Amino acid sequence: MGDTKTGVSVFYPDGGIDTGPVLLQKEVEIKPDDTTGSLYLNRLFHMGIEAILESVELIKAGNSPRIPQAESNAAYETPLRR
Repeated sequence: MGDTKTGVSVFYPDGGIDTGPVLLQKEVEIKPDDTTGSLYLNRLFHMGIEAILESVELIKAGNSPRIPQAESNAAYETPLRR
């Protein structure tokens, strides 16, 4: 789709789908030879685990932000199907 970066977000759940305030975001470059599998399995999966652990520490320390999501940047990705 032409994107040059992607990442993971940890957010507070609310009544919508992926609509709550953001607690933490991390980005990674999409390399020209990346595939969905290589990007997810080699980088995003591990980054997501680290982001969750970091988020828990932020909450425990009382330093967890609640950054409102910009509706103008919102996009909904449908679930993958086999």
